[in-house]
Amino acid sequence: MTMAKSDRQALDALEKAKAAKEDLADYLDFYAALLNEQFEFKAALSGQADMHDETIREQRLADGIAQLTFEQLGVEAGPFASLAARLWDIMVSYNPEWAGKRESWDAGEVLDLARQEFEIQSPFKTPSLDSSPVQVLIRTALSPYLQRAAEDILPLLDLDQWQRGYCPICGGQPHFSAFRGEGERSLLCSRCNAEWSFARMQCPFCGNADHDKLAYYPGPDGVYRLYVCQKCKRYLKTIDLRQVEGRVLTVEPILTVDMDIAARKEGYH
Repeated sequence: MTMAKSDRQALDALEKAKAAKEDLADYLDFYAALLNEQFEFKAALSGQADMHDETIREQRLADGIAQLTFEQLGVEAGPFASLAARLWDIMVSYNPEWAGKRESWDAGEVLDLARQEFEIQSPFKTPSLDSSPVQVLIRTALSPYLQRAAEDILPLLDLDQWQRGYCPICGGQPHFSAFRGEGERSLLCSRCNAEWSFARMQCPFCGNADHDKLAYYPGPDGVYRLYVCQKCKRYLKTIDLRQVEGRVLTVEPILTVDMDIAARKEGYH
């Protein structure tokens, strides 16, 4: 099947960024290779994600429960293991120090790892700050399933009911946010790329709304901001889409790696 228009736009945005960020060319090539593999796999997935009926969807929204369970993703051991192997080859080609860090496993073991990774990323658990190469691999291989499910389910939801700091689709945590319109803030899921609205001055990770313990650092061009929470020491990169045009939000987390480095140097995570 043909790659989705939004996915093609993401790859084009990475290619365009290389001209402006020549020092990051290898880094951007790495992510372009990963995304291309993910997007092609997603395009080949058949059918729609398994969904709850309307009544259950609405109840889960009201109760603060993410829509997806692992079973609904329709992950099959063989295709998933093959995707993971291809992604691993890409990862090792750009990170030679990872060679040998993945023990051999069969397809069933890979599926078990996928289930574990899905569950450990629950909003009610704190993800490890130091993910192993295998965890990164499994997370990356799950992305096409999660993104496909989000594309299927999001149009069916009334997200006005959802004002929580974790994703209404998969329960993942945000890794980016954006301002639009009159200054409304939306969060971008780190796993399935779903977007949802959230309070402008509240930490999505710990719920802190004490403005004395929240701060942001604006970028020199006024386009980006780095929001930090003094209570939980988390940070969130943000783009003001009112200031720029033609940006692809899903690749902004990749293009703003300098903000990650700056935040972590100051002790945020």
